[in-house]
Amino acid sequence: MPVPLRVIVLEDVPADAEIMVRELRRAGFDPAWQRVETESEYLYHLDPPPELILADYYLPNFDAPRALRKLHESGLDIPFIIVSGSIGEETAVSAMREGADDYLLKDRLTRLGPAVAQALERKRLREEKRRIAESLAERTRLAVLGADVGAALINGKDLREMLRFCAESMVRNLDAAFARIWTLHQEEGMLELQASAGIYTHLDGPHSRIPVGKLKIGSIALEHEPRLTHDVYNDPQIQDKEWARRKGLVAFAGYPLLVGDRLVGVLAMFARKLLPPATLGAMASVVNQIALGIEREWSKQKLAESERRFHTLAQISPVGIFRSNGKGELIYVNERWCEISGLDPGGPFETGWTRSVHPDDRARITELWRGAVAGGFEFHAECRFQRPDGVVTWVLGQAAKETDANGNVAGYVGTITDITGGKEVEKKLREAKEAAEAANRAKSEFLANMSHELRTPMSAVIGMTELALDTQLTDGQRECLELARASGISLIGLINDILDFSKIETGKLRLDPVPFSFRKSLSETVKPLAQRADNKDLQFDWEVSPEVPEALVGDDSRLRQVYVNLIDNAIKFTEKGSVGVKVESRSMENQQALLHFAVKDTGIGIPVESHHRIFEAFIQADGSSTRKYGGTGLGLAIASELVKKMGGEIWVESEAGKGSTFHFTVLLHEQNVPVS
Repeated sequence: MPVPLRVIVLEDVPADAEIMVRELRRAGFDPAWQRVETESEYLYHLDPPPELILADYYLPNFDAPRALRKLHESGLDIPFIIVSGSIGEETAVSAMREGADDYLLKDRLTRLGPAVAQALERKRLREEKRRIAESLAERTRLAVLGADVGAALINGKDLREMLRFCAESMVRNLDAAFARIWTLHQEEGMLELQASAGIYTHLDGPHSRIPVGKLKIGSIALEHEPRLTHDVYNDPQIQDKEWARRKGLVAFAGYPLLVGDRLVGVLAMFARKLLPPATLGAMASVVNQIALGIEREWSKQKLAESERRFHTLAQISPVGIFRSNGKGELIYVNERWCEISGLDPGGPFETGWTRSVHPDDRARITELWRGAVAGGFEFHAECRFQRPDGVVTWVLGQAAKETDANGNVAGYVGTITDITGGKEVEKKLREAKEAAEAANRAKSEFLANMSHELRTPMSAVIGMTELALDTQLTDGQRECLELARASGISLIGLINDILDFSKIETGKLRLDPVPFSFRKSLSETVKPLAQRADNKDLQFDWEVSPEVPEALVGDDSRLRQVYVNLIDNAIKFTEKGSVGVKVESRSMENQQALLHFAVKDTGIGIPVESHHRIFEAFIQADGSSTRKYGGTGLGLAIASELVKKMGGEIWVESEAGKGSTFHFTVLLHEQNVPVS
């Protein structure tokens, strides 16, 4: 059955367009097509995007290279095949380098069907790879978010610090513009800002206290219902539209923090991109964790209040309360204490209360209690109680000293609280954190294994391609095989980057120091790069200062990997001007040389605000660079780790449009000094 296919045919000769479409039908496609001749028509028919573009190279007022550039600028991934009556080999190769999927001559259109099928399959594989990578990254981020929030709820020293850690984790893992958390002051009916992270970190200002029912946040608190919008600018409840536009805000998610049906606060997050369903699902889980954390902190505060009001509230207190004399012997317990311990309310207790402590904890708790009484210290400990019927309960025991008129310790007043539920929550949080860490390790091991598995068949593909190139071939066959070989070599480079990055993540990357001749190694490595620069009409210079030693010991291959990456990037991102390399010796101490490398170019430059990000994995200063220049975003991350392992550091000096200078230092030994 014919495969439906939406096609733009960029062709000024109607008959030629008809021939292309006829060939598509012969190849098993059912094209719905539109012939266009001008740039305006072409751009108009890119919305909605077609599935294929066939373009004549030369048109009276438009040409295929410009159409290809416009496609790249739009950010669309659409197979683009050039079909021309006459096109030189150099022009065709240039078009392929600029992103065309294939090129065909009009007198050889029998290849059109297979070429289209291959281009569509390559697009499908790109989309599948992108989807898998995005899904893996999303799952990892959400797992880390859950673990971070769980750790914050356990480790925060107070409510405000706990919630600040949670807000910072949301910004970090969900790529939010900013996140805020309010808690409810129930008596005043007021939401009080406790944490703010992202582009706003202050806790004062007009939104520090919001009445329930007022503004968007107050409405969420009143209705006990979450709010979500993916069109912040047109949201009627966003009063300052200009602020939203200026900050680039796109999406908003707000949640009531509920324990059961009881409100304890509100959480809100603004983002500069749409929030996918997986993110919203993780947010719902995080919201529950934070609500329980606030509830737990409030419980601690209420416990402190109940201690101060002991004599009034003891009999109705929800926690176990006890009093002791100056010797630490219990003289009073309330009913709740007896319920938790399972001991007879009639006593006597004195020191017999230790019978309620689990045998495995008894010696430790007895020693802690005696030490507190002897030193006049406060008592704070967690342990297990075991009732006579065998039921085990986790309790938090706390006690403070009472003093007489002379300041002497007269006794202790304390509480025991059933924290069994909290312990179960802590256990689940720990398990979630361990699962996230295991997932991250599994990811790195998977990438390493896949890189190994991919490299072997790819090496075979390159080898067989080179063997085929040594045989008699037509020009077209040779060109295809050379393109396949170049693509394979490029893919091997990407696989090696992924393998190195996986080794770094798993701590398995090792240096292999050997004696080598520095200038000889640098010269042999730089020559092919200089040729690449010359092919782009770029001036290429390199210089080694006289004080740099010649005979050194170090991992020469890894050192070359660093400066080759920087020089390769300089050539790649420089369209005109020059690329220069300079090496000098910063210091010589104990027969060790600290070498300083500088790679300077006159290319596109890097915005100052992106300097701190470019050495992170999978990051480029501008996302469009990946589409235009290629690359995985791993090169600089790997280079940074290698430089650290060689005792140096790496940094960049650059401004957008003004070129870049990448610097790095490494510490190498002279050859007459033993290397450990």
